[in-house]
Amino acid sequence: MRVTQSIITRTLLQSLNSTKESLREKQTSIATGKRIEKPSSDPINFSKADKFRRKIEQNEGFLQNVESSLGWVENTMSIIDSIYEKILRVKEIAVQGADNTLDEEGRRILSEEVDSIINDIVSLGNSSYLGKYVFAGTSTKGEKPFTYDGYSVVYNGNGEKLFRRVGENYSVVINVSGEQLRATNVFTVLTDLKNALDNNNPEEVADLIARIDQVGDNLLNLNSSVGSIQKQLELIKNRLETANMNLASYLSSAEDVDLAEAITQYNVEETAFKAALSITSNAIQLNLFSFLE
Repeated sequence: MRVTQSIITRTLLQSLNSTKESLREKQTSIATGKRIEKPSSDPINFSKADKFRRKIEQNEGFLQNVESSLGWVENTMSIIDSIYEKILRVKEIAVQGADNTLDEEGRRILSEEVDSIINDIVSLGNSSYLGKYVFAGTSTKGEKPFTYDGYSVVYNGNGEKLFRRVGENYSVVINVSGEQLRATNVFTVLTDLKNALDNNNPEEVADLIARIDQVGDNLLNLNSSVGSIQKQLELIKNRLETANMNLASYLSSAEDVDLAEAITQYNVEETAFKAALSITSNAIQLNLFSFLE
C-alpha cells in the first residue's frame, strides 16, 4: 500500500486529537483532584471507589443512629439520677416522720411533701426525648406512661424493647421501660410512706426506711445497666468512625490524583502536544503545496 501525504496527515491529526483528549483528562484530574472521571478511565479502581463510597455512606447512617441513641440513653440516665435525688429527700422525710416527738400535724405536712415528690417523679417518668416518651416501651406517643390519682400510680405503657440498628447485622436495645422503673418499687414505697404519714403511724414510717434505701439501690442498679448501654454505643461509635477513616483512606488511594505527578505528566504531554501540533501544521502545509503544484 502506498503511503501518501494525505494518509500521513490524517494519522498525525488522529494522534493530535488523542493527545488533546489526554490533556483534557489530565486538566480535569488536576482541577478536581480525582484521577477517575468515568468507569472507562479505570474500571477496577472505579469499582473499588464505588464500594468504599457506599460503605462510608452506610456507616454514616449507622453513626446517626448511634448519636440519636446516645442522646436517648444519656437523657434516660439523667432522669433516673433526678429520681434518685428525690429518693434521698424521701429518706430524710421518713426519718423525720419516724420521730416519736413529731405530732400529727407535722406528719401531715410531710405527707404533703411526699405527695408533691410523687407528682414530680411521675412527671419525670413522663419525660420525652425528641417527641417520644422515654419510659413508655414502644408506646412512645399518645397517652402519658404514668398517671397519679393521689392514691396510686398507674403505668399505661408496655414493657417492649426499643431497638436501634447500629451495624449491618447488629441492633442495640436503648430503652428502660416504665415496667422496669416501676419494678424499683419507687411508686409503691412512696405511696405507702404517704399513707403511713397520713395515718400518723411513726412505727410504720420507720419500717419503710429500709425499703426506701432499697429503692435507692434499685435505681442505682437500673442506671448502671443504662450506663452499660451507653458504653456499648460509645464503643460502636468509635469503631464506625475508625472504619470510615480507613475507608476514606482507601477511597483516596483508589480515586485521588497525585497532584505533583499529574502536573509533571501534563507538562510533558503539553510539550509533546505543541511539538506534534507544529509537525502536523507543517505536514498540512506541505500537503497543500503538493496539491497546488
